[in-house]
Amino acid sequence: MKKFVFAQIICMVLSLSMVKADQPTSPGTKVFNGYDIYSTTIVKEGTIWKQWFAGWMTASDLPWDRIYYASSADSGSTWSIPQLAFTIEKVQVNDPTVLRLWDSLNSRFYYLMYYTYYPSGYGDPTNYIASSTSLDGITWAHNGLLIGADNGIDTDGAWSPTAYSADSTGRTVYLYFHNNHPDGRIFRTTLSNNGLSFDKTTTISVTSAGGLRANPDVSRSGDGKWWMFYNGSSVTSDNKGNFNTCKMYSDDGVNWQESGHNPIQQYDTMTTCTPFVLWTSDSTYQLWYGYGTPTFMDFSVYRQYFTLEAEPVLNVVASSEALKVMEAAKAIDKDPGTFWSSVGYVGSAAHIEWIYLNLGIVKNVTQVVLTPRVVSGSAMCFPVDFKFQNSPNGINWTDISGQTYANYKCDTLDQEFVLNSSVATQYIRLYATKLSADSYGNYYCQIAEMNIATNITSVEIESSGLPDELGLLQNFPNPFNASTTVTYAIPEESNVSLIVYDIFGRQVAGLVKEVQSKGTFKVVWNGINDKGKSLASGYYLYTLSVDGRNFTRKMLIVK
Repeated sequence: MKKFVFAQIICMVLSLSMVKADQPTSPGTKVFNGYDIYSTTIVKEGTIWKQWFAGWMTASDLPWDRIYYASSADSGSTWSIPQLAFTIEKVQVNDPTVLRLWDSLNSRFYYLMYYTYYPSGYGDPTNYIASSTSLDGITWAHNGLLIGADNGIDTDGAWSPTAYSADSTGRTVYLYFHNNHPDGRIFRTTLSNNGLSFDKTTTISVTSAGGLRANPDVSRSGDGKWWMFYNGSSVTSDNKGNFNTCKMYSDDGVNWQESGHNPIQQYDTMTTCTPFVLWTSDSTYQLWYGYGTPTFMDFSVYRQYFTLEAEPVLNVVASSEALKVMEAAKAIDKDPGTFWSSVGYVGSAAHIEWIYLNLGIVKNVTQVVLTPRVVSGSAMCFPVDFKFQNSPNGINWTDISGQTYANYKCDTLDQEFVLNSSVATQYIRLYATKLSADSYGNYYCQIAEMNIATNITSVEIESSGLPDELGLLQNFPNPFNASTTVTYAIPEESNVSLIVYDIFGRQVAGLVKEVQSKGTFKVVWNGINDKGKSLASGYYLYTLSVDGRNFTRKMLIVK
């Protein structure tokens, strides 16, 4: 029951050349050779790196996958000869993920490993997740099965785990895994009892159905952002069956946003699989992965260096898309004859689909207008139960209070929804929980156009002049009550952010975050925070960041 990846061990020095962009044209540096080895995971302990990987070192290891161990004293440049660390007769054990935890009772560190447990030698087709513990990382004690077919969401099993512990004791462990389904999803469950107890009621789905997502690796960069690297199905036009590597990001580990750069690895004739990431800074990382032919019999582990690319600004994003001609952009093209359509479902209307708009800047939204798809004079596949939500970042969403549209019946006219009170937001989302059927009885969510109406724009940007120097002026008026204007100048095209902080250094309002051309800019701000609430009287700091250079001034709100 393989994932898609591999490893072995030859002592060798890795190239330190950096890959500056996503989607490299050639693989990185080969680290391990093997007959069929994959699923690497690494724990750093000061200057010592410890690595575990699964598969078959040689053909004589067949047919049971096992887990091997190796160590490095030079940041992964050279590795010890691998040794067998864990195996179970007639069981495929693979996809290891390892945590190093502190045992306060015995005042010592120990290792906790989760892995896919597939008892194919006993005729059991179920994929389980099991755990083991070890004091040295080499001799392991099998703790038994943890998650099986009843994973809390469906009966498609659980495999390819990745673990994250909120602290060194493992008091709470978040375990991510995917189900064994062609249209796979990634789930998260919360383990208790130092990562040894599973309660299926804690399992949640963190990705929607639609397109294979498998072999997740979850980590956090130094700035606190969550990242998930995973394998997706082939995106080549001839569908050669090779997999690719993709990534998602999140502020809370629950609400995930697909990267606009996906896939970050895609090769026409070879497969990349089972990613593992080590962060070297907030914006650079090492990607470890398997690379070989789709037959999975000549895989090796590679390492490649990446620098994060700034995410492209997406004006509209949807949970799923039926076809390229029904993509989310069709809902904002000002053509009611084109439309966005979710994927279709058979047998049940109860599915979650959503589409959101990025307004670019914070605006006071007073109304949402939806144009149904019209076929032969009738509205088609307009959602049955839905609501509107807003977000400061496109990741964390809040229901707009006082709105309910359960069992709403629409006609072919534009559907105008006036909000009870204006909502200051940059992102607004239609969130549907019950879909409607087409003429064949398949359930979809379809929208021809989605627009919003606003009153006074809370942040307006105007550009003029061609400055030669970078500068941030004092806001005017200051102190202020209703609104104030911040003026700044940039001498060349740059990545720009303008953020307001309270006196404790906590962000309260993100006013600008985009690439701007050379010019002088005026930002009008009305004292509304990222949650749409008016800020209290007091001093606040506003910081202009331009390509890594920061300028800060103080402002005073008086109410």
